[in-house]
Amino acid sequence: MPIGGAIGFRASLERWPQIRSVRWLAVLAFLLIPEVSQAIQLHWSSGADTLTFAEATRCMLVVQADSAEATLPPEWRLLWVGDSTEVEVVALDSLEVCEGDTAMVYDLDEPATPEDSTAHRVTARFCSGGSSAAEQATFVLDLPAWGRGKCKVVALDPADSTAVIESNEVTFNGGVSDDYPSVILCATSVHQSLQLQVTARGTGLLATRSLSIVAPDSSWSLPLSITSQSDTAVTATASVAAVMPACVVEVAAAGGVSASAPLAADAIVGPLAPESSPSPMIEHFPSDPVDTLHMQPKDFSMTWALNGLHVFYIRHDMATIQKFGTELGTKYTEKNLGHVWTADFSSWHWDSLPRDTTVLQVDTLSTRWDNWHVWAPSIVRKQNDITYRMFYTGVQNVGGVENQSIGVATSIDLVNWNRQSAPVLTRNDVPWTPKGYSPTYGFAQQLRDPFVMEYPTGSGHYLMYFVAVLDSASSEMAVGVARSTDLSSWSADSLPLANTRFGFTESPHVFPDKSLWWLFFTTGHDPVRLQTTDLAHSPADSIAADWDSIPAERLYDYLYQDSTVAYWHASEHLAVAAHDYIAGWDDLHLAIEFSELVWQPTPGGPRPYHFALGSASAAGVGEPASQPMGAPLALVVTQLRPGLPGVKLRVELASAAAVQLRVYDVMGRRRRTLLDGALPAGATAVTWDGRDGSGAMAGSGVYFVRLSCGRAQQVVKVPLLR
Repeated sequence: MPIGGAIGFRASLERWPQIRSVRWLAVLAFLLIPEVSQAIQLHWSSGADTLTFAEATRCMLVVQADSAEATLPPEWRLLWVGDSTEVEVVALDSLEVCEGDTAMVYDLDEPATPEDSTAHRVTARFCSGGSSAAEQATFVLDLPAWGRGKCKVVALDPADSTAVIESNEVTFNGGVSDDYPSVILCATSVHQSLQLQVTARGTGLLATRSLSIVAPDSSWSLPLSITSQSDTAVTATASVAAVMPACVVEVAAAGGVSASAPLAADAIVGPLAPESSPSPMIEHFPSDPVDTLHMQPKDFSMTWALNGLHVFYIRHDMATIQKFGTELGTKYTEKNLGHVWTADFSSWHWDSLPRDTTVLQVDTLSTRWDNWHVWAPSIVRKQNDITYRMFYTGVQNVGGVENQSIGVATSIDLVNWNRQSAPVLTRNDVPWTPKGYSPTYGFAQQLRDPFVMEYPTGSGHYLMYFVAVLDSASSEMAVGVARSTDLSSWSADSLPLANTRFGFTESPHVFPDKSLWWLFFTTGHDPVRLQTTDLAHSPADSIAADWDSIPAERLYDYLYQDSTVAYWHASEHLAVAAHDYIAGWDDLHLAIEFSELVWQPTPGGPRPYHFALGSASAAGVGEPASQPMGAPLALVVTQLRPGLPGVKLRVELASAAAVQLRVYDVMGRRRRTLLDGALPAGATAVTWDGRDGSGAMAGSGVYFVRLSCGRAQQVVKVPLLR
């Protein structure tokens, strides 16, 4: 907008040894849109394209729209090459330069961004007294005696942002033969699935040897593979799973970095919509012809990436156990971690076939810390970084003794992982666990099940939750905490978390709601347990009085004995935008099952908010078309009318089978069990009288009736009016 009757502009000056460039940019770009400039004229103030002088001189260079056009393009750069000359741009008095219709420099700024610093670029501010976009702009230059050089202007075509336009060339004192510097006028990206494609447009790019993307603070960089190249554009690709943060594109020629430009962040990806119908996964072991043998997915971790939800899990080989017997079979299983992903909780994808994809396998070298088993992955990524870190338990077999420790592997694409050669946390790093060997757990060191999160969010400080044995004379375990600021060096707290001491304590994880921290962990063969502490307390607090639920409450009881979680172990939580998801591996169905959490306030309750499962049936990891789903069944509402007593339903089975028929409210809480036992083949009539399990009348609202038969389920919606 006009300021004091003047229109403001600014330009940038890139300073290089013997190679210089100047960039001009309108502050209000929309003022330059009405008419498009297809060409640019460049000349000295005399009108000539050559200038000769023998003494240090002050001269004026004019940048002008072509005679057929009305205005200069929105952005352009003046490139120049000289001998050992230092060309200085002069900032003139602002009152003087703002009076005419020609834009002129009135102020200069030092580099303001990382890419400005990389290019040695300063900003020149222009203004003029005109009321519309400028037709021409001038630079006042101080040139040293006998300096020689040449100049030209380059810009993106306003009518076609993929095309580069250039001016004629001007020289002083005969010019030089050197090439112009490489310049990036703009950088854009396309990021679909896992493939990131970056295109830099400018001039002098045919000499580019490499293209990289770099964090603004240089904390990370990633080289890309060049796929196409010309003088005005270079395109390169890489496999990147993360939603890309804002960064900088750098191109380099033989002599090093030659040009850079900012690259915008990926668009925000919307949250998943949870499936109301289940899609459970039973991972068949492809090399075994026996249909009933499956790969049991066990302890797992979830992370969000560009293309959806990714799940990494222990692959517990049920076929191996069947062949070798339980005692020996466990030595031949849990040798690798599986990886599956989904965009909708319905269709699940493996990155390769057969289905036993292995993203991380045991290292069979006898000296390796993870040569026997790999367990319990936990995926974490720093804010504004593109590297994922997988913390996991490695088990080393030393003379028949299986010692556990925790290490890390890294990945950019969530498919290819590079593991660190040494563990990041061992028993010797934990003050409260015994250092000597004992008969407990077969003399083996117990340190496993890492869960890593940033706390506080955005601080760059991280907490690792894990489990270890409390003392050498006891089999009891507890949840411990270690801390790090770089995700490489870890320091364990002197005490474990309060109220987590059980015979077997496994798989801890922590997440917040609006008022509390929730700590979940598994205890032996019991279902998942939980306890909470106020957000005012640290989630790593070892003070017993700051945590509720002694002993920790079972998730099964918290959810009113909802059978969905009755066989869950090693639960995990993931927040995506406004959605919260919880999952657990179900050792009855040999599957990882998912559900969305629905939060509601609890006025006057011990916890300000409570949660329930978001639907009557949970989505699962799987390939439903190829899995046995139990006996065919159907559930039909046969009578539902206001004023008539009860709701009548019909259960249809193709063959006799054991079934469960249960009623849930919209919060996912089980309100009544109507059937739990064997039914004959054919149709069976069932009536729900509208009462809950205590005999009280259920209030008006929407309810769900779920029929379960083995792994098959049917759900019907029942609106109840009083």
